[in-house]
Amino acid sequence: MSINKRLYAALTAGALTAGLLGVAGAAAPSAAAASTFRPCDASWGYETKPYYHPRPYHFNNGVNSGWECYMSRGNTGPGVKTLQRAMNRCYGKSLTLDGIFGAATETALKSVQGKHGLTKDGKYGPKTRNAMNWPHYVESTGAFHHCGRV
Repeated sequence: MSINKRLYAALTAGALTAGLLGVAGAAAPSAAAASTFRPCDASWGYETKPYYHPRPYHFNNGVNSGWECYMSRGNTGPGVKTLQRAMNRCYGKSLTLDGIFGAATETALKSVQGKHGLTKDGKYGPKTRNAMNWPHYVESTGAFHHCGRV
């Protein structure tokens, strides 16, 4: 098998495993959220030149599925780590960037939700995503530039 085929197979298997673990590790969302949203099991960079804005994202078997995703206590992975990084950078939190949505991440998220007049439920979904400030990095260098809404 060529190196490219092995790399593709490894990446596909990794994305599938991450997706399955994200689903298995997810805390149960409300009935409405469960029918619409999937866990944020990845991180994806949204670009608006000249900036790059990493945000939590949902992948479905290695195929990008969208920003409409959900996280709460018990979730793990790159989506959680991206949320933790954003709260540290843009809201002055001091979370460990471990990718585990535990008590500290939940408490920090409730604080962020309160700053934006949202229900402080400690659950990440579209309303929280749209209200939050996200780090903006210079696309060409990767250097942090500022925090703002995307």
